Amino acid sequence: MNEQNVSNAQAATRTRKHHRIKCFLSQYERVLNGSQLAVNRYLDPIRDFQVGDTLTLCEGYPDLSVEGGFHYTSRELSAQISCIDSVGCLTGFGTLSLKNIGMLVVDEAANAQAEKG
Repeated sequence: MNEQNVSNAQAATRTRKHHRIKCFLSQYERVLNGSQLAVNRYLDPIRDFQVGDTLTLCEGYPDLSVEGGFHYTSRELSAQISCIDSVGCLTGFGTLSLKNIGMLVVDEAANAQAEKG
């Protein structure tokens, strides 16, 4: 079994995750209008991005006057990761290809809480 097949088999048995990530204004606009179908990210082992995971791009810009140094505009856009590739990227970074851009992602914890209330 080659490395890609092992990776696909592991992804199939792992519970899919949802990631919320920062996204700069210009990049957000390009993903929103469909001219950009991927984002480059640090492949943090704690986040453990995998094909099939969903993510929400949280639009904003650097701002040292706010806590965390990033000002969020409150615009968000969700998508699903369709491919992860690191060819041509710095060590530790990769390109997350996106599909189903604009999809609705339901927060299961919030949904369960609402049903109780």
